[in-house]
Amino acid sequence: MKKKILKSLTLFLLIVMLSTSIISMVSLLYNPNPSLESKTLEPDDWIKWSSINGTYVARGVARSNDGYLYVVGYCDHEGTGDTDIFVRKFDANLNSIWTRFLGYSTGDDQGEDIAIDLEGNIIIVGTTQSFGLGTTYQLLIAKYSPTGVLLKNVTRSGNGHEVLWAVDVGPDNRYYSCGDIHYTGPAAPDDYDALYVIWNDDLSIDVEGSWLNGPLGTDRAYDIKATADSGFVIVGETESTGAGAYDGFIALYEYLGILVANETWGGSGMERFDGLVLTEESHFKAYVAAWTNTGLSGSYDASIVHYNSTIDIQWNVTYGDPLEHDIYFDICFSSDDYLYAAGYADDASSTDVLFVKYDTAGNFIDDGFWGGNTVQDAGYGLIGGSNKEIYVCGGCDYPDYTPPFREQAFLLKGFGLGPVNTTTPITSTPITSPNVTTTPTTPSNVTTTPTTTSNDTTQSFPFSGFTFTGLFASVFSVTAIIITIKRKKR
Repeated sequence: MKKKILKSLTLFLLIVMLSTSIISMVSLLYNPNPSLESKTLEPDDWIKWSSINGTYVARGVARSNDGYLYVVGYCDHEGTGDTDIFVRKFDANLNSIWTRFLGYSTGDDQGEDIAIDLEGNIIIVGTTQSFGLGTTYQLLIAKYSPTGVLLKNVTRSGNGHEVLWAVDVGPDNRYYSCGDIHYTGPAAPDDYDALYVIWNDDLSIDVEGSWLNGPLGTDRAYDIKATADSGFVIVGETESTGAGAYDGFIALYEYLGILVANETWGGSGMERFDGLVLTEESHFKAYVAAWTNTGLSGSYDASIVHYNSTIDIQWNVTYGDPLEHDIYFDICFSSDDYLYAAGYADDASSTDVLFVKYDTAGNFIDDGFWGGNTVQDAGYGLIGGSNKEIYVCGGCDYPDYTPPFREQAFLLKGFGLGPVNTTTPITSTPITSPNVTTTPTTPSNVTTTPTTTSNDTTQSFPFSGFTFTGLFASVFSVTAIIITIKRKKR
């Protein structure tokens, strides 16, 4: 009798083990990364600000060595229908310290990116109608002190519509910027060239040029990063070359602006490179925030593409629902040595700010969202802190689907505690300085033959330790049950 009870109990336990292992295997098949649905990257704190007169959008964020945050964007704070550039300073706890405006009510001015130089000054770039001719858009760079004093601003007019989308500070304290300039070849009023301008710290131009500068078509450079040897890398989108309507491109230059290598990335659809981060060693690694719709039904998937220091692609991963829009606008490293990307995720009639965390091998770690259920929210810029925290800026609460999303600017803080503020900020009234204009030059650069790469996906089945354990348990359980049944028949 005892043997029968023992056999029955053993059989019951084996059936439970088999059921558990089967459930585990099925769960992995439908959700290969157990953390995929955890959504733990929710912000710890945030601040939103706006004007009763209209638009506020934050486009870029930078962090100084003493823990302060600086945000740049554009706003219609006067209610004229035209936007001005704003620069706003926060402490690590998101308390506002000062705000400065640049521009006049007679034209649109937009701040697009921000960086901190080696002396602690704030460098912003964008585009302006208020300065110079007043009818066309000119590229703009401006320099502020940490206390908010405007030290100098420079505009430059080319062929009618220029913008600087990004800025970085190199190890030589030069200011590396990129954007686009009205096409300089045959008459093509709707075409642009990808532009780079390297500035000395007095805002005089040191090096400038354009990528490709070739066939008719629009090319734009959306981000730039200086290398350890004072070269630079730019990324953007190209219509002039590649496999599809638009492809992403990446180009490496040496110190004097001589092209070393470039590649395009894309398929038959539309691709774009929007954000870039480099590791700091001489043989750097480049990680690009991108989006693609090749092979998708009209929607976009967010992507990260990894290149080595010779601009050879190493891997690319995608994120998103194939029937909805998911887009990355920026990417950064944090002090926890992980990659973070930010943008937006489309959910039916609205979009939410999207945060996604990866390791440097491209493995998905976690994701999270922020925003309302019926409005449009998007994250445009992000920066890592010194204590594993991330700061994301953007715009929200605009009822139209098409970017840019307007009305309120925001700054989010998440994933950790920020640095402690130990200095007392000083505010002062900004001063103005005359605008310097120069005529752009567009040297031709030699390009290499671009290659295209198909997009991989992170949603694959991993043969991990957890998977192996489940598989072993299944085989063991089935074998044990068969043996038990055979013995019982005897």
